[in-house]
Amino acid sequence: MSNAKSAELAMPRGLTVVARTEDGTFDDAGVDMWELRAAKRALLNLKSLNRGQKMMDLLAEQIEDGDIFHKDLIARSGGGYRVAETILTVTGISAADFAAHQVRSMTSGFDEVDQLKAHPEHYVMPPQYATGGIVETIGEMPVRFRPAFGEALPSAITDFGRPDEYPIALGGAPLILDDGTAFAWALHEGRETGSGAEFDLRIVYGAAASDLMIREHSEHLAIEFRNYVRAAVADPGTLSFTATTHGESVHDSGIDAWELRAAKRALRNLKRLIPGQDMVDLLADQIAESDEFHHALIARADGRYASSRTFLTVTGITGTQFIQEFVAQALAGGWDPLATHPEHYVQPPAYPAGMVETIGERPTRFQVAAGAALPDAVEEFRDPDFDLSIPTGLLSLDDGTPFAFAIHQARDTATGCEISLQIIYAATAPAIMLQEHREHLAIEFRHFLELSQ
Repeated sequence: MSNAKSAELAMPRGLTVVARTEDGTFDDAGVDMWELRAAKRALLNLKSLNRGQKMMDLLAEQIEDGDIFHKDLIARSGGGYRVAETILTVTGISAADFAAHQVRSMTSGFDEVDQLKAHPEHYVMPPQYATGGIVETIGEMPVRFRPAFGEALPSAITDFGRPDEYPIALGGAPLILDDGTAFAWALHEGRETGSGAEFDLRIVYGAAASDLMIREHSEHLAIEFRNYVRAAVADPGTLSFTATTHGESVHDSGIDAWELRAAKRALRNLKRLIPGQDMVDLLADQIAESDEFHHALIARADGRYASSRTFLTVTGITGTQFIQEFVAQALAGGWDPLATHPEHYVQPPAYPAGMVETIGERPTRFQVAAGAALPDAVEEFRDPDFDLSIPTGLLSLDDGTPFAFAIHQARDTATGCEISLQIIYAATAPAIMLQEHREHLAIEFRHFLELSQ
């Protein structure tokens, strides 16, 4: 097991990071949104590359552990139950319209892409289940199950319902393991409000379910049904959401934070299951396309360059302190670089230093020559207003072609520091590539700053 520090940390007390790019100024919630988008892209890519039985085989041991865990949980529960419950309040759609959309989705057959997009920890729809089913994380491990639509719920389960208060049924069904064991029960209801709808979303588990399992699945329900509701309308931007669970209410940014946590868990799991050369091989076709893409950019640029640049305003750590820690950890291998950005897929085993990460909307494999001399035309992007330098980096494709250059600088302030982050690409780089890498830099270096505390 690696001793590298994980980036799955809360922001250390006293540390704040604000990102500024040509697109505007962004606080933690804004950078979280960028990271969530990146995590969704990476998950969708890995799930697409491991569809159907291939994903089932990848998760086979974890699925077996999930079966054992949930059967034991039922046995230990002694016929008692507890509920994971979320009240999701929505403006912009009626409860009746959403219920009708759900019925249409069920009767027309579940769309796998929609199901996988509904939650980061929805891994795959088992191909052997003809009437729906999913492998998703429940109790900190992937669980394979199918909903038994049409089967009556036990009275002990329906007792959790409130049909007088929530008269619109959204679906209730036992959730069945592969051997036919019912291990959980879904009971979802809704009602109209003056401006939209309110949904009471519940999954009932055995009484032995842990507090963590109940809390994480309460969050799961908010994430999942927010995405289902968004899929039910033509313009999701018109919707707003509030989720209430365990006495806490959060709005969209809070649900975003829950979804980002879940996405990080799923990515961490998949990257662990597809390590090293296995990941390189999985991405081989995309890497080859990326090589062609970047060679074409360089050929058309005729020696001209463009900067993808992000500024970070930081309180709680000086630039001098950060650079010292950054260099020390880089030399010691003390940070896990796969955890610092969702689209860091793998460090190629053949490279002493390198990465496969998304650049230009496709996974790109490159080597890093830290401290290498940069071309004069690239050095012109260095900013004299920043007196501290983070070691430069020359990024080369597998055939040795330099395709990008890192110029990262800092300066101390009275309360911390300001950091200038630049990746210099061929001038023909498309605008979306420069924009997404501005976001990439903010996500990545926010994690480095958190780990420096």
